[in-house]
Amino acid sequence: MTRTFLRSQCSAALLCGALFLGAGCGGDQDSGQEAGRLLDRAATREIASAELVGQLRADLEGLALLGGPLVLDARGPARWNGPRALPEADLELSFRGGGQSFPARVSSTPSRAFVELQGLEYEVERDLLGRGGTGSDPTGEQATSLDALGLDPAGWFEDPTVRDGKPIGGRPTRSISGTVDVAALLEDLADAAGSLPVARELLGAASEAGVEEAELSDAQLERLERNVEAVTASVDVDDQGFPRRAHIEVRVRAPEGGARGVGPGTVRADLELRRLAATVNVRPPANPRGFDQLLRGLGGLLGIDSVDDLIG
Repeated sequence: MTRTFLRSQCSAALLCGALFLGAGCGGDQDSGQEAGRLLDRAATREIASAELVGQLRADLEGLALLGGPLVLDARGPARWNGPRALPEADLELSFRGGGQSFPARVSSTPSRAFVELQGLEYEVERDLLGRGGTGSDPTGEQATSLDALGLDPAGWFEDPTVRDGKPIGGRPTRSISGTVDVAALLEDLADAAGSLPVARELLGAASEAGVEEAELSDAQLERLERNVEAVTASVDVDDQGFPRRAHIEVRVRAPEGGARGVGPGTVRADLELRRLAATVNVRPPANPRGFDQLLRGLGGLLGIDSVDDLIG
């Protein structure tokens, strides 16, 4: 698997993950005004915890070598603990591709984070998570909103349309859909991530563990934008104003230089907050391995030394 091929996948995956809680798109003035009101209200609604169900699917031309698309499914509860602590989460994951399936698990407490893969358990080292206060003074559950995180989903989209969505958690929804301004989205997300101590510390942990230049520079964000041809998205907001579901489709360009066996394609992501106010119970593993062992192993397997290896 070439590094150029990984760059195409990562470009789309990063955008999909970022878009999970916001979206919008093309229609008349009245529809645009309604979409703006819905998104503005959704951005201010505070959520403390939720039961998450999500899927990320990559259909890229080069994946034919693996026998089909790559799919990541995720399910489980998560709870926000404020900007200086890790969220509590217990997510079951399943990777599917090439006719095989690999189960995994990601869990965290306010001050510890764990990954279970193929029966082996790993922990992100405490000294890496603890720098700058991350996880050092957990204060328990704290509800938050997109607005509190510095995110403005209404500013990411152009000419949105609105229609009735499917009920979620027993509540009716309105679905907003359309195209995404990629540049505005990336700038908004970069500013928000830089303002969160927990995000800065996780980037530092990756760098210390051997993935150099973990934080995206302006030049890298520009290259990431160039790798994406178009993004369309939809978000469902319930009758109480809570964002409940987002669906994203990213069309990826063929990589520059035309690496052999690698071509354009589509990455789709879907996230649903199936139930609000979820309970999270995490039992830390007894004897986890160091997370740096996992990162070094994956980096060596995939040929990843820095963020540049992923986004070009």
